Amino acid sequence: MSRRLKSLQRRMEKSGLDGFLVSHLKNIQYLVGFTGSHGFLLVRPCDALLFTDFRYKEQVKEETHDCEVKIVGRFLWDELIKKTRRFKRFGFESLHLTHFAYERLKTGLSRCELIPEEGWVEEIRMVKEKEEIRRIRRAQKITDEVFQDVLPLITPGRREKEIAAEVEYLLRKKGASGCSFETICASGARAALPHARPGMKEIKKGDFVTLDMGAIYEGYCSDMTRTVVVGKATPKQKRIYQLVLNAQKAGVRFCKPGRKCADVDRRTRKIIEREGFGKAFGHGTGHGVGLEVHELPGLYSKSKEILTKRMVVTVEPGVYLPGKWGIRIEDMVLIQNGGYEVLSQSPKELIEL
Repeated sequence: MSRRLKSLQRRMEKSGLDGFLVSHLKNIQYLVGFTGSHGFLLVRPCDALLFTDFRYKEQVKEETHDCEVKIVGRFLWDELIKKTRRFKRFGFESLHLTHFAYERLKTGLSRCELIPEEGWVEEIRMVKEKEEIRRIRRAQKITDEVFQDVLPLITPGRREKEIAAEVEYLLRKKGASGCSFETICASGARAALPHARPGMKEIKKGDFVTLDMGAIYEGYCSDMTRTVVVGKATPKQKRIYQLVLNAQKAGVRFCKPGRKCADVDRRTRKIIEREGFGKAFGHGTGHGVGLEVHELPGLYSKSKEILTKRMVVTVEPGVYLPGKWGIRIEDMVLIQNGGYEVLSQSPKELIEL
């Protein structure tokens, strides 16, 4: 039985649960290796049972570990209820189980107390193992290489969608299995939209261009943002870019074991607020990265998490001026004994193309 499953089972024991139903596919992948698009994992005090369908009959033989596999068809819920009928307290992932599935359990297990739990597996996932870190490093290395290759393509007349398409093509060409999210390429006034989708807008001289990109390598994600200017930056562009960079660097330096995630956000945000741009920085400072590009811990004002060794987080402050432009700078940071390591190696000083 893996460390991951044992950690979950210990938590079940403390809560007096006879079983726990994992329905989030990324959590199932983390616990037993299965990467299919349909399945449920029943975790019991001493073992685990994966339910999936005929499409994955051969795939589960190659991928899964530490669990028994049950291939079922339309009667998945009937089979699951058979295995849990004697349970008295049965936990489930409240953030991921559908209402339909909950009602099926509620009907089939009328004598069982259903216990909603939030974030149990995600909290185990926060601290990365050596192999996970290796894969994240490789995903980020691919991302850094693609950023260097795509810079010469950011020229007046190019459309945002063209740049985004080149990024996604190059990520795969260099070994990624895909993008960890839809690539963001936003220029000019559209760079003031933190999660702008690439459009048909042509890049113009004097535009800030924000590139937010990431690769998936062997299931693990990277996430990096850089903002460049096409041509020479104006004094105001330089001043606010430096402000964001100062805040970003301060946030990174504050990332050490034992530090509260909320304090990382506070340290980063204060620098921007002091210059009068606090309202222009409306999102959290960062988030965890791993099997998903957004996962625990969260670096925001109300976060309860504390940084520990082998967490991987982003630090990504921004300033967004509607109708003008926006700037965001983002690195991935590995928390280490007594400090940190910045995994993103692309330059952060203002690049004028």
